[in-house]
Amino acid sequence: MSSDTIIIIHASSKEHVQGHISWIQERLRTGVQDGIELWNRREELFPSLTFCDSVRQQLQSFNTGNPLLRQVVNRLFALEKSCKSWTEGAFDFDTLSCKASPESESRLKRFQSQLTFRCPDGVNRNFSLHVRMTPGAWRLYFSTEFGPGKLVIGYIGLKIQ
Repeated sequence: MSSDTIIIIHASSKEHVQGHISWIQERLRTGVQDGIELWNRREELFPSLTFCDSVRQQLQSFNTGNPLLRQVVNRLFALEKSCKSWTEGAFDFDTLSCKASPESESRLKRFQSQLTFRCPDGVNRNFSLHVRMTPGAWRLYFSTEFGPGKLVIGYIGLKIQ
């Protein structure tokens, strides 16, 4: 039989609330209710990430309560955090708290048009790097071509097939 320790933040008095004020402020700062709010706050929440315009509709489709919304937010914060430590050279995938991988050569060739997105600088780029999200076979595609310290988000949605 194993035992796990779980920490539960609670507040049954004014002192408890004051003791958790930094946690509460962080939750208010980073909490988003739906995809529309996420899109509207993207520059505030993710200053190191640039979003292709195609991502707007993808994000705005997430309603309150959609379990994938939290996954998307978590992955975007993981990418944002990694950008903060990326000041020179190639992107260090070991700084990510989730696994990122490139598409296989065969998938890149087969889905070249579906993996190409217009970036904010007006250039169409082929995106290969992605992180996975569950439930389902969801992907978040990103590019390091603007780097160091900047990632471009090209697609958030079901695995391209």
